[in-house]
Amino acid sequence: MTTYRQPTKNIARKKLIKESIKYLTKGKDDSILVNEKNFSIMTEHYTKLIDQFLRSQRKYLPDSTLSSILENWNSFYKSKVIYKKPSDLKVLYLSGPEPTNDLKVFLENGISPYNIWAVEKETKYFNDALYDLKSNNIFIKIHKGSLKSFFESYPETFDIIYYDACNSLISDSNNPLDVLQELFLGRRLDSHSVLITNFSEPDISTWEEWSQIFASWYSVRDEGVPTSLFESEFADKDYRYNNIKEFAKYTKGNLPEFYSDFIRRFIPIFASDIIPYLRIISFDSVNSKFFKDNKILNSLLAEENVSIDSIEDLLKNVPHHLLSESSYPLFNFARMIKSLFEGKPKNGLYNFLFNKKEVVFKSILVFSILKNYEEHYSGYNTWVNKICKPNLMKTIHDSDFFDKAIPLTCDVPMKNLIIELIIGQYGFPYIANAKTQLSLKYKAKETWMYSDVFVLDQSRYLYDLIPSIDLFSDFFNQDLFDQIKIRVCIDLILKNHHDIDNHLFRGGTIESLYNFNSVPYSSIKKRENINNSI
Repeated sequence: MTTYRQPTKNIARKKLIKESIKYLTKGKDDSILVNEKNFSIMTEHYTKLIDQFLRSQRKYLPDSTLSSILENWNSFYKSKVIYKKPSDLKVLYLSGPEPTNDLKVFLENGISPYNIWAVEKETKYFNDALYDLKSNNIFIKIHKGSLKSFFESYPETFDIIYYDACNSLISDSNNPLDVLQELFLGRRLDSHSVLITNFSEPDISTWEEWSQIFASWYSVRDEGVPTSLFESEFADKDYRYNNIKEFAKYTKGNLPEFYSDFIRRFIPIFASDIIPYLRIISFDSVNSKFFKDNKILNSLLAEENVSIDSIEDLLKNVPHHLLSESSYPLFNFARMIKSLFEGKPKNGLYNFLFNKKEVVFKSILVFSILKNYEEHYSGYNTWVNKICKPNLMKTIHDSDFFDKAIPLTCDVPMKNLIIELIIGQYGFPYIANAKTQLSLKYKAKETWMYSDVFVLDQSRYLYDLIPSIDLFSDFFNQDLFDQIKIRVCIDLILKNHHDIDNHLFRGGTIESLYNFNSVPYSSIKKRENINNSI
């Protein structure tokens, strides 16, 4: 019988499971993106900045401002954030032929067997799993079928999902992206939860294909790249983009490092951006109300080929995503994947992005353009007019934070923050915390495995503060106290997520990300090699 009890595998599973449970119980205040302590610190600091400005204008905030905001927000926060014991947590994991390997670790760390589901699709492994459970007198719920079929059949939400895929993150068959899509789109994780993943290193026969994926991903990102890049000839993002074939060769020569980094960034962005975009575009009542017919999107890419006779033509006619590639990282990444793999044997990533009437690709296009709405005012060809209906454009135009024209904070709150709030309200993103992200690497048999703990937060204590989009402009013109709460939440989310992805809530800080010591910046830790410890 196939066994998964190698020393390195045992060490990895114990670390992964123990840390996951800790982050959702006694370590919850450290793992949630916004906690009461940091909210209080940043709100006090922000209200002082506002008060100082008002005093210079011979105006004053009421003395009760801080206490009123904190009392109101803390009451609302407690309705959204629930503290749990290990025995309260619900767990789902892939069984394999030896379900008790993981199960015993869950039980040792306080998880109730009544709150555990296991899944196994292979008939032989399912029968072996039943034997293993019976032999150990442990009785849990076990589903015969794929994880995807489980999600389709059982309307359950979990605190921890342990997805031990046993293949690489993107695969031609049994593609993990399909499972992750079903998981996040179906909101199968609780509002504050943990996703544990375990993926194998890609087979060397696929490294050429992977190198093209990595070159496409990292050539349009100015931050969020492997640290070794800054010591190479490809340190400059524009150089990577303009020499992408050479850059692809470089990533192939350093593929394990790029694969390790890609997992830790792609999955969080998948959960915080790609799936929320898809959810909104698939929500017919919202899509038809605010966005123009999808047929228009089909003709947009043809507009990339324009003639240029002057600088004015360059600025007004060339689509903005071609002038500022790093401002549209997801859209340009998807465009390059389309160019690379269209008409060739399809890979799992291409199929995910472009199957089913290209709805994923179109959703990325729409929201990448929306996030750069501010550039629409500068005369660039951003396509905003071509994708947005007039009512959405009017709402965005009329909605601004009270301090947009006042030099109060480190960043000026621009339109992209308004867009992010719309996405958050309707798209239900899961946002990862860099501080609590645990990454391991080990070789149990012949293949290197990459394991990660993603602590995810839906941040409904932020997104549920705002009204529906029809009331946005009135809300932003009237409610100062709620705007203060929103800006503080955005700042704290940025401090905990920015090192993973610097595009979420970009330019939303109150104080410098790195130099405000009262609420420190969170960084991703290096991946730990388990084989070095035994």
